[in-house]
Amino acid sequence: MDQHKKVRYGMVGGGPGDEPNKLALDFPTVEDGARGVHFIHKAIESGKNKKWVAMDYNPPGSNAKNP
Repeated sequence: MDQHKKVRYGMVGGGPGDEPNKLALDFPTVEDGARGVHFIHKAIESGKNKKWVAMDYNPPGSNAKNP
């Protein structure tokens, strides 16, 4: 199912009286996007340094380290 159909299905269901499938409501969050951008930045940094760099991610406002 393409993303546009997935959004529509999540908002209005498949048809009159239909309950949307749980998997159709599985959308990425802002946090998912931020983690993806962090990964890309670290991959580019690793390429420039020609060695792997730490991929630790600390979301803004968080004191905990996340893998």
